[in-house]
Amino acid sequence: MADYSRVDAEISRCRFWRAKEILTGRLASSNYDPALFGKLAFVLDAMHDDDEAGRYYLLSGTSEGRGGELARQFLSRRRKACVAEIWLTMPKAAQRRDSSHPTPHGTIELLRAAEKIRDASQLPVTVIAAHSNGGSPESGRGRKQGAALAVGILGFATVTFILGLIELIRLAVMLLDVAM
Repeated sequence: MADYSRVDAEISRCRFWRAKEILTGRLASSNYDPALFGKLAFVLDAMHDDDEAGRYYLLSGTSEGRGGELARQFLSRRRKACVAEIWLTMPKAAQRRDSSHPTPHGTIELLRAAEKIRDASQLPVTVIAAHSNGGSPESGRGRKQGAALAVGILGFATVTFILGLIELIRLAVMLLDVAM
């Protein structure tokens, strides 16, 4: 269990900005951690950043009370986006899942209620892998192949240009030898 004593001390002093700094610093090296998301949601809520608080309440699995309401509002503002598009806007810690930190049941229920998913199998890691480029895995492969082809063509053009310059220099040297 993570130690939140420093964060709790800052919260008790009403130094929410400092608590937020500490928590967001932990996000960089964390996997999917509902407790960390819940603590950050509480701090953001205290700072009256309702949209961001809703994001983290959603990730923490909070579906009741003010936290649940902010999570539902967060999803409501993104009603036209699919779960993959929403998940791409989440912090990297939300996308790094392991078996010790499964997606909370509350998160799944909130997404189901917002008609973003049918079940947990549609959630983050597999969805992100399939849609991170805005399309299916096949279109992602096509884009990677297209990028590789473009790099290859650019490399070929560069080599051809350099070889052409070398030939021009040889021709110039040969002409100078003939002229002298």
